[in-house]
Amino acid sequence: MESGDGSENITCNITNGNTTECMCVKDFEHYSSCYVVVAVILLTAIFVMGFVGNILVITVVIKRRSMHTTTNCYLLSLAFADMLLLLSAALPATAEPFFMRAEWPYGHVLCSIMVFVQYFGANASALSITAFTIERYIAICHPMKAQIMCTTERAKKIIIGLWCFALMYCAPWLGLSEITCDINQKGETMQSCSYRLERKQYRVYYMIDLVIFYIVPLVITAVLYSSIVHMLYNTTIYCSRRRRSIDKRKRTAVYSRRQVSNTILQTTSP
Repeated sequence: MESGDGSENITCNITNGNTTECMCVKDFEHYSSCYVVVAVILLTAIFVMGFVGNILVITVVIKRRSMHTTTNCYLLSLAFADMLLLLSAALPATAEPFFMRAEWPYGHVLCSIMVFVQYFGANASALSITAFTIERYIAICHPMKAQIMCTTERAKKIIIGLWCFALMYCAPWLGLSEITCDINQKGETMQSCSYRLERKQYRVYYMIDLVIFYIVPLVITAVLYSSIVHMLYNTTIYCSRRRRSIDKRKRTAVYSRRQVSNTILQTTSP
């Protein structure tokens, strides 16, 4: 069957040696040379800087005992989550321009693992940022409560709970991806990492993911940071007024002492 532009859209089911059903297409698309150069340079730079930066954060926090604070616990959690994203998203994307468009040469197992780790890393990162924001809010706006609530032991338990929740929530992605196969008119085959179900069937999952890991953390972060800014602004104004009041009292006291000194000199002088 021919489409309006003269290309053939043939749909057939062919079973290759791995008993994978393939769809016939006219030809495979390749990336342009310019795109390959730019994409590889940018993605390599992002991966190297991100990976090295997070490794340095993890190394410093773990090795230095003085860095074992509640804030650094959440930063350590965020660094691990970012590394998962770099390894599962940035690293495969760096090599992607050397293959055909949508090609996945790494097999079914890595397809499922990479999709799972990408969602897992992103969700763990969102939860870590939210927990870090809550901890900062308590430490700044409620310093007395922070001495009891913001402890390293409690931070570690919270982080473990958040990662376990993200792990269980993202576990279905291990079974929601699959390898699809395309074959062109020359008989060449290409494998792609795709969704097992129709995209519209993931709509509810996506909406829950959007609410739990993006909208709710965004609202919490915005509200708490607004409260922190309000608190710091009021504190700055109070300190400024108090400083001016103290300075005024000091000037008044100095003036009074000078007046007393002048009076004494006047009364004692011949």
